[in-house]
Amino acid sequence: MRRSLGPSHEDLLPEALKSWRAEYARRLLVKTRHIQGSPSCCWSARGARVLTNKPGGFAREILQGLGMLGAFRAVSRRDEAPQARARGLLALCRALGSDPAGTLLVGDSTVDVATGRAAGVRVCAVTWGLGARDALAAAAPDELCDSPDAVAAMLRRA
Repeated sequence: MRRSLGPSHEDLLPEALKSWRAEYARRLLVKTRHIQGSPSCCWSARGARVLTNKPGGFAREILQGLGMLGAFRAVSRRDEAPQARARGLLALCRALGSDPAGTLLVGDSTVDVATGRAAGVRVCAVTWGLGARDALAAAAPDELCDSPDAVAAMLRRA
């Protein structure tokens, strides 16, 4: 938001954030849907956690609205600063008693791949989200999956 406004309009940030939050809250589930073939049963079976850049309350509302909140052990918000993302992931691992070396981060952006690398966790990049396939492949994740079925198959192999 700060970058969108630019330095000359920094004074508008509080009102802009308030407006964005109100509008986003009204539209959380307008276009949000399950991904066809989503392996939510695999998340549940693995005790998956959600680490998101969305405000945590919004993330929980989205998962609740999709009937998926109960499938996850935890939903946490990560900080915006790049170095804080890895710290947030490691803090989540500690809080849940998960060894980073035995943790898998599933993400859809090169930032997610970098976050996992910085935290020392394995990374599965999925190509149906924010990141372009070529950029994700160039970021060198441990796994690159083109469909939810591919993620499910990868989790079964793990």
